[in-house]
Amino acid sequence: SVGNNATLLLNVPPNDEGTVDQEILDRVAEFGQNIEETFDDNLAADEGASVKADNVRGSDTAFQPGNTVDGDDSTYWTTDDGTNTGTLLIDLGGTKTFDVVSIEEAIQNGQRINEYKVEYRNEDGEWEELDSGETIGAKRLVRSSAVKGDQVRITVSTSEGKVPMISEIGVYKASEGFELTSAAPDGMDVIDITDDSFSFEGSWTDETGSNFIGGTNKWANSGSGFTLEFEGTKVYLMGPLIRTTGRQMCILTVNMPEQSIPTLPPGHWDRRSLNPKTWKTEHTP
Repeated sequence: SVGNNATLLLNVPPNDEGTVDQEILDRVAEFGQNIEETFDDNLAADEGASVKADNVRGSDTAFQPGNTVDGDDSTYWTTDDGTNTGTLLIDLGGTKTFDVVSIEEAIQNGQRINEYKVEYRNEDGEWEELDSGETIGAKRLVRSSAVKGDQVRITVSTSEGKVPMISEIGVYKASEGFELTSAAPDGMDVIDITDDSFSFEGSWTDETGSNFIGGTNKWANSGSGFTLEFEGTKVYLMGPLIRTTGRQMCILTVNMPEQSIPTLPPGHWDRRSLNPKTWKTEHTP
């Protein structure tokens, strides 16, 4: 993420004729189109949306929470002296789908925030954490799999003697090209491998990372297996795909009641990829 206090370096090289290859130009243009598509609609600034704060410096409109969605980096929300923790509550005006939350400090006054937490209220009215950490700086882009919610809550803290200052916030739905590869298809229930619905046999190794759905993954040695119990009519198995030349890395056999499902054929997994839709059952009654 360029938002982690880093500058964007495209590093586009010329060829030996002093021009840039058309393939590179096309990719740069595609990149720009995805940026425009992703950040074209700030859901926090849409009609019907609103931003509130638990503390406003001197109750002064010059520091009102609405400054965070006015598109002007020179204005900002901040708190009273002695109040080093503050919360912004973004009401989206209804349930929206999003996967990016942007936060910018009023960096003209220096970097102050040393702790943040971003939460959203889901369709059941429960609060879930989207991300937490320490640094915001010029911009923090909090990215996740697509979620649905009607409110977003941002809590920030500073060290003693300082107050938080936020100049801009945004809630966005990433373009298809910018969606995290760890995102499950929209509308599907995700059963994480840490859930009791899974049982594993053999030798499995745990992995974690933002490129995995739910941040978790497992890989197995030869002869290992697992069982998944679920209620539904169809199941997708998702995860990284690996094929090593001269060796079949994985053979998958699935048994479902009243349905005969063949073994996944050798050669089906032909590249390393991050969480594509790897395999699915046929629809069952």
